[in-house]
Amino acid sequence: MLDSALAGDGRGNEARRQMYIQDWIDSEVLFQKALNDGLDRNPLVVGQLDNIRRELLIQFLLDLEMERSLTATTQEIEAYYEAHRDQYTYGEDQVKVEYFLTKDPAKVKTLGREFARMSRLRKKDFLEFVTPYAGENDIIGATEFSPRSHFEDRVARQIFLKNTTDEIIGSLPMKSGFESFWHVVEIRPKGKTIPVHEVSHEIEQRVRAVKRKELTEKLIKSLRQQAAIEYQPDEEAP
Repeated sequence: MLDSALAGDGRGNEARRQMYIQDWIDSEVLFQKALNDGLDRNPLVVGQLDNIRRELLIQFLLDLEMERSLTATTQEIEAYYEAHRDQYTYGEDQVKVEYFLTKDPAKVKTLGREFARMSRLRKKDFLEFVTPYAGENDIIGATEFSPRSHFEDRVARQIFLKNTTDEIIGSLPMKSGFESFWHVVEIRPKGKTIPVHEVSHEIEQRVRAVKRKELTEKLIKSLRQQAAIEYQPDEEAP
């Protein structure tokens, strides 16, 4: 039971295993107390259990009926995207950058000199160029498209300038004590349409939700046609 309940690394974590055991014991003694007191026969409890059982069975039925049908193809995702393009725009400026951070003054001086005489085309190979300079205490990497709030103010003011695409900014001092160089890969201004691949997962969930609603309505309509449904008027009603 423990191995089934504890996924992944939790199975080998003795502290987590003990915590799970103690929680299970706490729950079990309370459950046994409720049974001994006859609460499982209490009309309020029985009524709630019936409702829970009813909803669980309905949900399980819908899941089984729709398991194979609730898929969203690439074509469906793209069609939904095209029909709702106005919903998928950036609410603020976004920038994608590559960076090199160091506390070594010699590297700052060398890289600054190299970048100053580097062609715009060569600057596209920023990460390839700086990697040989990276030591154990240096930091290199890249960001996804991110808003101004993702960066320190001093950095944001420089990398969000409209003419900085494919330029290298720096060195800029950081609050952490690092000197930083930034290669601006692309800027996407506020209001620009978000590419479909960045929102495909969200759209897939929306398409699946629409399909689920449609399939549920279709299933209910079919079952109602098959069922014998009678309405008995209340003869005593005024």
